[in-house]
Amino acid sequence: AHMGFKAHIIGLKGVYYFGKLLKTAKNLDPYAGKSLGYNFTTVKRRQLEVQTNLDPQLSIAPSSRIMFGIYAGARIFINNKVAFFGEIGISTAILQVEVSLKL
Repeated sequence: AHMGFKAHIIGLKGVYYFGKLLKTAKNLDPYAGKSLGYNFTTVKRRQLEVQTNLDPQLSIAPSSRIMFGIYAGARIFINNKVAFFGEIGISTAILQVEVSLKL
């Protein structure tokens, strides 16, 4: 069988930056937050003409759903326009690392 999978997420994130509260280094800004959103999931399956005797799959088919998340992370500023940040938690991904650019 051929399978196609698409997921689109729309939602809101609320973040509290507490670097000043903890008096961290000027270029380090830790934060924690919550998220709420909806994951629109589409799965398409097409059966091939050749039939085989395969064991059934034990996985659950993905479906659209409401998403809740909590996470913690930190931004590290390289200069006034570039920052790296990482998050860990239960949200769109368990671990996330990104670059932020200020134009």
